[in-house]
Amino acid sequence: MAYILTLVTPKPYLNNVILGRLSKTLRACKSVWLSAGQALDIYLPPFTPIHQARALRLECKDRLSHTKTDIFLTLDTCRQKKLLVADMDNTIVHGETLDELAKKTDVGPQIAEITNRAMNGELDFRQALKERVALLKDLSTDFLDKTWENIALNQGAKTLIATMKKHHAYCILLSGGFSFFTQKVAAYCGFNEHHANHLCIYNDKLTGKVKEPILDNQTKLKILNEKIISLNLRISETIAVGDGANDIPMLKRASIGVGYYPKPIVKNEMDNIIEHTNLTSLLFLQGYRAQQIVDVG
Repeated sequence: MAYILTLVTPKPYLNNVILGRLSKTLRACKSVWLSAGQALDIYLPPFTPIHQARALRLECKDRLSHTKTDIFLTLDTCRQKKLLVADMDNTIVHGETLDELAKKTDVGPQIAEITNRAMNGELDFRQALKERVALLKDLSTDFLDKTWENIALNQGAKTLIATMKKHHAYCILLSGGFSFFTQKVAAYCGFNEHHANHLCIYNDKLTGKVKEPILDNQTKLKILNEKIISLNLRISETIAVGDGANDIPMLKRASIGVGYYPKPIVKNEMDNIIEHTNLTSLLFLQGYRAQQIVDVG
């Protein structure tokens, strides 16, 4: 068993000049190109302790600080995971769907501020969700459809799901947002299933309430644990990705938890972070080579 550092850049930036900046320790390690100039595995010496592996990762990050390089630390065993659990807002899709919905109203800035504080762990998620939805009372459901028309996937989302499913992984979309959007995103990307909160609607208008029980950070963790059992998997076969405070329990529970352009509270908790590249990095850090990736945009 050994640790691997996986270097990924947005475009084929990696070359011998850049890699020459690495320490002698890293230059002497076995390395394998996953995608020429863009994604490289560096195998650390067997039995390297975790604290030394983390120190080498930080050293590598420091030496390549002038480049847009994401550097991941994983084990060389059970690399290609069988279960992916992904947050939706600001992870699979660009932006917060509730905030996008609120932009149609005069309480948009107020809701966006509450969202930001909740995702940074400054507010109780359940209470923050109820407060935001209450501000949308009497909003026509027509705005849900109009909001969906403006929702965009983050780069690599469809490629991520298509590739993992091709290699027999099960993919779940989880959101503290709403099922109206998760069902559409799940269908568009090809997720096996989705879970989210449900808006209360009466006479084609939002009532300002959310159906109980509310899907929160502990619910995300529970779904992950239950799916591991139902699919007869080991925890070592799981990967999770998210950006906000309500994702932390599932990120820390999964074998590999990855923060995607994460809020500071998530960044401080996780070893593996995507902050320069896109969702296809989740494939490279699992050891997928370019020719194994299903490019669907």
